[in-house]
Amino acid sequence: MSVEHYHRHKSDCSEVYGVRGVPHVMLIDKNGKIAFKGHPANRPDLEKDLDALLKGETLTGEGCGPAPQTDEAKPAVKEGFKKLDQDVVSKELTTIS
Repeated sequence: MSVEHYHRHKSDCSEVYGVRGVPHVMLIDKNGKIAFKGHPANRPDLEKDLDALLKGETLTGEGCGPAPQTDEAKPAVKEGFKKLDQDVVSKELTTIS
């Protein structure tokens, strides 16, 4: 497994997602939700985390946020955040040179 680094020139994604330093990792689950956000040193085994996410499992620990909630208990989406279109993101990532 290799780790890829993506940089989106002239993008506000660092502000939108609260990136405060480098290195910074965001692991996204199969439903498009952020499963972990923070410094990679806060995760003992990123490869194991990726395997768990691929199996549909939930990550726990620092930077992982609260446990999933029922629909009626879900908090409102924070202002400034928007749902990403997975097809658009995939296209952007494949066109990066």
